[in-house]
Amino acid sequence: MSPSIVETFTLPSSAGILADFLLHQDVQAHFVGGVIRDSLLKIETDDIDVAVEGNALIIGKAAASNLKGTYIELDRDRGICRVVVAGEKGFQADFVSANEGIKADLARRDFTINSMAMDIESVRTYEGKVSFTISNLIDPLNGRSD
Repeated sequence: MSPSIVETFTLPSSAGILADFLLHQDVQAHFVGGVIRDSLLKIETDDIDVAVEGNALIIGKAAASNLKGTYIELDRDRGICRVVVAGEKGFQADFVSANEGIKADLARRDFTINSMAMDIESVRTYEGKVSFTISNLIDPLNGRSD
């Protein structure tokens, strides 16, 4: 019997930094949208979207403080903020509150190709590479087929 091949996709190293931070918070969080799309298409990105089931503004402020970044409140009413980390390996992360759950958040996105998510607990780091397996993809609107 031959071993099964597991399809994996690489995320930017900044996703690993964010995952490490988020795993130490008391919040359910997912990478969503473009970072997942770009990983599937093998496109490099430094723009990461994070949906949190909780107060994204509080998590964003904590992330900015912890990662020595700049916090920018984008929409207080909808719970959307941005954290910009400068430097050679800098990145930008947008945080959004997804208090109705991840599937409801994905259903509100602009295109189905942006309606995919990955629970941060499914992200793996090995030999400096940050990745996820396709079996852990959350894709209720079949965005991968786009």
